[in-house]
Amino acid sequence: MDEIKENSFSEDDNSNKKQRIFFDRKLCKKVAREQLKSRMVIPVISTVIFIGVLFVLQKSPLIPSEYKELMNRIMAKEQVTIMFTELIGIIRKMSLYFAISFILSSTFKGAYIQFYQKMFRTKENLSFSDFVDGFSICLKAVFIQFYVYIPVLTGFLVFFLASIQSKPGISLLGFFMMLFGCIRYYARKMAMFVIAEYPKMGVFKACGLSRIMTGGYKFDLFLFDLSFFPWALFSELSFYAGYLWYLPYKNMSMVNAYYLLKKNALDLGLVKDSDFQTEFLQLTV
Repeated sequence: MDEIKENSFSEDDNSNKKQRIFFDRKLCKKVAREQLKSRMVIPVISTVIFIGVLFVLQKSPLIPSEYKELMNRIMAKEQVTIMFTELIGIIRKMSLYFAISFILSSTFKGAYIQFYQKMFRTKENLSFSDFVDGFSICLKAVFIQFYVYIPVLTGFLVFFLASIQSKPGISLLGFFMMLFGCIRYYARKMAMFVIAEYPKMGVFKACGLSRIMTGGYKFDLFLFDLSFFPWALFSELSFYAGYLWYLPYKNMSMVNAYYLLKKNALDLGLVKDSDFQTEFLQLTV
């Protein structure tokens, strides 16, 4: 197993200071494939549990019959006309479903990240208890997700509702709110990874460290997310079977990206070891 390419970092010809890292998406994915090789049992089991929980939730009475009927009509490509007040009523009835889905997704995401960070640190096979341990950060995971996503969701609601009511001015405002929310999201994208590695750290400190680590890399992270779209599409078309590989592959790749950005911030002196209170582990393949 060779260490991460030395030319991932470069030095200025006129100085000894290291320049910002080249964000190598292919390297993060290549390393992830190596890390998952022969160690897919627990990732697959945890993914099946997550998909199963969401499936049960979708079949629960938390989803009103009006929504199911509306979706069936849309899937049948029928012409759908719905009053604004009716739509608001459906959304209100689904509020509990949305809340529970958000909490469960956030909780599982925190557990996933902490588990794959453990996979990063060792070449040994992990046990199911290593995955379960990740639920210990569930409260912080939910808070971070809410804090990160609320501007995006607010912008989307303003844009969506204004579009239905044919109010272009407010729709434009909602669009810019979404754009601002997306930029803010990618600035804080690594906060969950920081908390997963350092559970005792405060949420706002983790968000601050994330902003430093992602400085200049927000668009790279956006493209990194976008590069997994074919896998997401395949997973849907394969009746969710593709998720058994897609979710572990993406999570492991994102963990590698986190450690890559963390190393960059440490090497450039943007953060110190004392900020994380641990020694950085080399990304290897």
